[in-house]
This record gives sequence, C-alpha cells and structure tokens, in this order.
Amino acid sequence: MTIALAVLVALAAGVVIAAAAGARRTDTAMSRFLDTTDAGDAGFFGDEEHLDQVEALPQVDSATRFAFMGLAILDANGHIDRAKVANPIAFVHVPHQRAAHGPILVDGHRPDRQREDEVSINEFAARNLHLGIGSHLTFGAFGRDQTDDWLAGGVVEPRGPRVTVRVTGVVRSSDDVTTTAVPPDVLYMSRNNVLFTDAFFQRYRDEVANFGVASSVGLRRGTADYPAWERAAHTVAGPDAQVGPGSDERTSGKETERSTHLQAVGLWLFAGLAALASLLVLGQAIGFQMALDARDTSTLVALGFTRAQLIVTALLRPGVIALGGGAGALVVAMALSPLTQIGLARVAEVHPGFDVNVAVLGVGLVALITLIMLRAALTAWRVSSARGGSRHNIVARPSRAAERLASAGGSATAVAGVRAAFETGRRRGAVPAAPALAGVAIAIAAVTAAMTFGTSLQRFTTTPGLQGWSWDVAVGNPHTQTDIRDQAGPLLEQDPGVAEFAGITGEIGGELKADGAHVAVMGIAAAKGSVAPSMLEGRAPTTAGEVALGTTTLRDLHRHIGEDVTLEGDSAGGRFRIVGRALISPVVVNGQIRLGQGALLTLDGLHRISPDALVTQYLIRLRPGRDQGATLARMSAAFPGAVLKNIRPAEVENVWRVRALPTQLAAVLALLAAATLAHTLVTSVRARRRDLAVLKTIGFVHREVLSTVAWQAFVLTAIPIAVGLPLGIAGGRWAWTTLADRMGVAARPVVPVLAVLASVPAVLVVASVVAALAGRSAGRVRPALALRAE
Repeated sequence: MTIALAVLVALAAGVVIAAAAGARRTDTAMSRFLDTTDAGDAGFFGDEEHLDQVEALPQVDSATRFAFMGLAILDANGHIDRAKVANPIAFVHVPHQRAAHGPILVDGHRPDRQREDEVSINEFAARNLHLGIGSHLTFGAFGRDQTDDWLAGGVVEPRGPRVTVRVTGVVRSSDDVTTTAVPPDVLYMSRNNVLFTDAFFQRYRDEVANFGVASSVGLRRGTADYPAWERAAHTVAGPDAQVGPGSDERTSGKETERSTHLQAVGLWLFAGLAALASLLVLGQAIGFQMALDARDTSTLVALGFTRAQLIVTALLRPGVIALGGGAGALVVAMALSPLTQIGLARVAEVHPGFDVNVAVLGVGLVALITLIMLRAALTAWRVSSARGGSRHNIVARPSRAAERLASAGGSATAVAGVRAAFETGRRRGAVPAAPALAGVAIAIAAVTAAMTFGTSLQRFTTTPGLQGWSWDVAVGNPHTQTDIRDQAGPLLEQDPGVAEFAGITGEIGGELKADGAHVAVMGIAAAKGSVAPSMLEGRAPTTAGEVALGTTTLRDLHRHIGEDVTLEGDSAGGRFRIVGRALISPVVVNGQIRLGQGALLTLDGLHRISPDALVTQYLIRLRPGRDQGATLARMSAAFPGAVLKNIRPAEVENVWRVRALPTQLAAVLALLAAATLAHTLVTSVRARRRDLAVLKTIGFVHREVLSTVAWQAFVLTAIPIAVGLPLGIAGGRWAWTTLADRMGVAARPVVPVLAVLASVPAVLVVASVVAALAGRSAGRVRPALALRAE
C-alpha cells in the first residue's frame, strides 16, 4: 500500500509541478524571444544624414536599419499576382554599430548581404506563399513617381524594374509569433515578410518607391534610457524628426505576451485545481490508511508509548510516501516539461525541449512534502487523542435529518442511508458530512461557473457585432494619404450588391487629445443608409458637436454620457457633448487602437479640430439575397489588396485561443467532484463495516444494503446540486461580466440552460454508478467476522 500511494503521489504531484513550471515558462517565452532577437526599444525616421549620429548616442546598444519598398509579386504572365501579397523589407547595412541579432534562423542560411538576388522569408511567407529554400520570386517595382497610387491601393501596374530573387533562408520574427489574424490578401495587414539585402537596396533605391531608411535601436537599459535618447536624437536631427518608443517587434510581442499570459494563467489554474484534487483524494486515502494503522494504538499505549511517540509512529508511513512520491514527482515533471508549453509560447520558445526549472521544482517538492505531512499530522493528532479510551464508548452525534425522516415514516433503508450520510462524531464509523458535502458542492459550482463562462466566451468570440464589427466588409487603406471619396463613392453607389455604406477617416496618432490625454479619433461620414460602429449605450453622434467614446476611454477620462469633453487636433480644439458609448473595431484601423478605446465623431466634427482629415475607407453592408461572392469579387478588382472582411481583433483572439480552457477546467473539476464523492462513499462503507454487519444481523438482505448505500449517495449528491448550481451560475456570470468590462465590450452573459439541466441527471448517474460499486462491497460484509473484529 505504501508503494502504491507513493506512485500515485508521484504521478499527481508530477503533473502539478510540470503544469506550474510550464506556466512560468509560457509566461516568459515571448519576452525571452524579444531579448534574443534584440527587438528595438525605439525608432527613428528622419534625414539619413543623421542616422550615424543618432545610432552613435551613448544610450544605444544596437541598431537595425530597414526600408519598406514598393514591390509586387508577379505571376507567370508578368502581371501582379493579386492572390500573393508580400511585405518587402530591405535590411540596410549599419556601419560602425553593433547590429541586432534579428530574426531567428529556422531553415537554410541567411542571404549574403553583398548579393542582390538572395532573400530570406519569414514563416508566415513560407506558409502563405508556399515557398521554401531555393524557391524563386519575381517582383515588379513601383517607380518613385507611383508612390501615392501604390499606397492608395488602386489598380496600377508597376513601371519600375523587374527582378527575380532566390530564397536562401526561413526566419522566425515577432510577426510569426502573433495573435493578430492576418488576411493573406490585404496589403496593409500583410505579414508575409520578404527580407532583401543591403546590396539590393543600394542598387534599386532610386528606382523603387520607398519611404527612405528608418532605424530601430536597442537601448542599453531598455525603456529607462528612452527619454534621454529621445532628447539627444531631437538635438541631433531637429524637432521634426520622427522619434518614438518601442518598435513593431515590441508592439507585436506585447500583444502576444497578453495571449501567452492568459495561457499561463490557465496552466496555473489547472495546476491549482489538480493540486486541490490530489490533496483531497490522496490526503483522504493517506488519512484512511493511517486510521487503519491506528487500530494498534491501544496496544502501543499499553506498552508505554507517549502521545508524542504515537504521533511520530503514525507519521512514519506518510513520511516515506512523501519522500518517495516527491522524488518520483520530480522525474515525472521533467519528463512532461516539453509538453507543458502551449499555444504561441511553444513557437516563441528559444530553447525548446526538456527544461529543468530548479526554482519551481524545489518549491514544488517542498510544498508537496509539507502539505502531505500537515495533512498526516492532523490525522496523527486525532488518532493519538483517543489512546487511553475505548473505541466503543465514544458517542457519535446522531443525525437530526435521519431522526426526522424516521418520525415521518421513512423506510428503514432511507433512514439508514441518510444517517450514514449525515451522522457526525468521533466514533470510528462516523464520517464527517460537512467536508464531503462542501467538497462536492464546490466542485459542482465550479463546473457550472466554467460552463457559464465558457458559453458566454464562445458567443462573444463568434459574434462579430459584439466585437464592434457591425458591417460586412471594409474597403480602402487606413494608411493612405489620399481621399478616396471621388474614386470609391460612385462605384459603391452603383453596385447592386451594396445595401449601405459610410466613409470613415481616422487620425490615429499622438496629435489628437481628449482632455489632454492622447486618443484615437475616427470620423464617420454617412453616404447611403446607416452604417456605424456598435453602440453599447446612448447613440452615435449626428452633429458636429457630439462624440461617442469607447468604454475604456470613458473610464480613463472619468467622463459619463451627457458630459462634455475637450478634443484637440493638429490645428484647433473644441468642446464636444458625449452622447454614447461606442465599440470601435480595432481591425478597421489595422490594430492602431485597442478594443474599448477611441472616440467617434461625425466627419464634420473631426474637421473642426483636424481640417485635413481624409476619408480613407468605406464600411459596407452587403445586400441580402444578392450573390455576395460576385460583389466581393468586383470590390477586389476595384480595390486590390484593400478589401477587408471580418477578423477577430487581437484582444478577442487572445481569449479565443484559450476558449477550450473553461471546458478543460470543467472536466478537471467534474473529475474532482466524482473522486470526492467516490472516496467519501467507499471510505464510509469501509469505516461502517460494524454498522452494516448489525443491519444484516437484524434482517437486511443484500438488496436493502444496496438501497442504503444508494440513499447515502443520493443525499451526498442532491444537496450539493441544489447549492452548487445557483452559486455556479452566479459566479460564471460575474466572471464573464468582469472580463467583458475590462475589455470594454458588452457583457451579455449566457447561461447554458440545457447543459446545466443535463448536468443534474449526469451527476445522479455518476453517483448511482459509484453507489452500485460501493454497495457491492457493502453487500459482501460477513456479519460474524465484522462483529468479532469489533
């Protein structure tokens, strides 16, 4: 028995420690990835003549120069391949400066920076463009005079040179470790990175549309060095130079860290629940074994053992179990370590495989031994307290419920079963009812809460309207510097598949402020029908003096609907009346805001504070009953690379990736409830051998013994169901409402009524099966042997 319990402890504790170590490893995976790749802490974009000076400032540790280029993949006929969108980036040589390590090489070799015809690609491009080592790509270049047309996303053929390059390596960058859904055919959201050499850029820079050279710098002390570096950079390059904290890699990495943190929280929850389940079940098993060992207590007392000696004797077996199980748990935890990183953390891990986290393993081992010995010490204290008395003269506290049932004329089996479930006291046959009932009730409540939370989560992540996407498609590029009303308006007005549409514009940046705080402001211009972001409260603005704010923006500004707020633009400011709480989808502005943030104005209202704001996109509702596929095809032809269908925002993607967690937790908790119930019944039956023998002596037949155990199981199940279900529903609704409020979206919790109702007979069936198994054991009790042993 000692070996069996030690093996069970090793398996259970090994899983718990492995989950805890995996949670820690998961939570730090992305930050370690960013450190390994030297992701930039700040960025500079200005005159190239200042690059050397800016990168040589004392705060700079490393620098990476890059340039985005106007290149499009060509098909076999020499035309733009609209199905293949790439993000061409040239890495420019940095003289006299330590270059950042850059993306991690996963296949092949890096291109020779002296060669024009070699490129590397990231894993996104390898998957989406079906490329590998040795693949060739032909690009057509947009000329420098085509920059505006290229950015506008119009139908324009490249007039620059045509070049063919060969893939020599596949790399992994932060773009490959992302929670943001990336449509493969939307140009401004592309993460299909094709990385060109310095030689290519120097050869073609004057012939290809580009924005010039930017620099991403790593600072010696990270963000702590940014203020000093920013001041020095402006001193060198002038006040008009674009200097900003962070980088695309850091921004993408931080979003990924939110997802991996949620996954780490899930692993911590799993570890905690598994530890609780193991402590309850294995603790009771060890305690019961100690109680059996204590049958010799009177003999030891007669031999002169003191209470301290009795306690030490009782703790010997648990000590051996704890030490043996602890050693085995360490082996199990290390063996499971490659499996405990989940989701994006597995992709971001720079040292995959087995992991020996000495701190977590050490703490886990100490906690395991401590908890087992504390649980054993309680039992040892209890069994040693009766060393001088008879086992048969300790009076149990009778069950009032059983007495009332007997007075009401309940059957003998029902009275005996209820008495077995509720009878408390210190007699060896008495099993405390409160811990068993509480344990099953807590487990049922937790299962119900997990189901309620999971159902609400599932509804939210699969309903675009709840995420702020209240239209069918958006066309246009939010980054263009061209107003598309003259081009797009007539096309959409004449399209028979378009039911409603509205133009939007956004000044997403640091120049717009609300009460002095930076805020992203979107202007909307009604064109046909009524299309606008979702309103959670109040209404959308209809006049130039009204504004609707996102939930978190309202909270940050300490404002409410009906109050005024001051908005400041690049040339003017004004007071606006808050008329609603809006939910603006971050997807439509390429993730430049977070869910729950932002401000919504009419276009006229935005022009009050930013007269040059342009309409860059249209939000469109398609006409029901029409061939929507044909409509989308026409839009794709008119706006190549700029037709965006709904995708989940990064915040929604984060919770979507852990959508299975509530179900998994519910399964663990269901096992906990079943294990607690089973152990309570089996322990009770074994401890009440004398009572069962007496019942059989006075005439109970096998069927009546089974019925007694079934009544006991019913009572131990029905009461926890009655208490646990309403508590679980309330807890699940509260948990989802809290999360939704933090995200700035509408809560709208959903109670899975059918699943909750179905759980009642499911629990009763489990209880019946357990009761049948325990009853069979009870039915085999031989009265003469049991009473003689007593």
